[in-house]
Amino acid sequence: MPSLGSGVSLPPTETLTERTQVAISQPEVIREFLCPLDEHTGDRILVQRDVIKGAIECSLADQLFIIAGPSALRDPLQSIGCMKWIRSKNEALSNVRVLMNLSIDRMAILSDRETVQPYYLTHGLVSTRLHLLELARHVALVGGVTDPILQVYFEDLYSFGLFYDLDNDCMTNLLSNSPFGIAILDRHFNTCQVELLSRQIQQCFEVQRLHLGVMGLGQIGMVLSKGNSDVVIAIGLDLLSEMMDQI
Repeated sequence: MPSLGSGVSLPPTETLTERTQVAISQPEVIREFLCPLDEHTGDRILVQRDVIKGAIECSLADQLFIIAGPSALRDPLQSIGCMKWIRSKNEALSNVRVLMNLSIDRMAILSDRETVQPYYLTHGLVSTRLHLLELARHVALVGGVTDPILQVYFEDLYSFGLFYDLDNDCMTNLLSNSPFGIAILDRHFNTCQVELLSRQIQQCFEVQRLHLGVMGLGQIGMVLSKGNSDVVIAIGLDLLSEMMDQI
């Protein structure tokens, strides 16, 4: 917004409010004043964090997470549509939690393999936080924010963090045919069971329109899938070691 001391005045129909006069460079201003997290959503996110953390630590065989989404925020309409799709799957499936993969500081990749600047650079921090807040009201957000300064603006909206670029050719070749993310929290699955589970997941979804990529979820081992940067497949570290021993 132009400085009032620069000779630029606002149109007669517009007036400055207390909200618009506040500088937006400070994280606490954006988080607490411009785009506050409502109590209901905040409590929901805390519960989601406990559920995910508890499932990972307990390694329950019936706990399965599917991490779906565009990976990088590019188009608000796209992410809203993805959120609605994920919410519908959470309502339809039992013992399966579908989480939304959406990161802030990754460059989005277009269909022609061009990259575009991260959303927060082109739309601003306030617009980005407002959009994430709307998504977080309906689904659990997971993602990675590598910039420690950016983390302060958005970390309260995420239910779990992802760590990227844990690439491994052996795991890529084994799992890259799975168009949907798999998160296996039981350490006793073998390779055949992974492939069977992958097919079962595909059959659960009537519309296979999300393309996913493989990344890392907390203490869960991850890889990148060739040609499919949005796929997420989470596998326990013990299983990862077991598979590597078999190759």
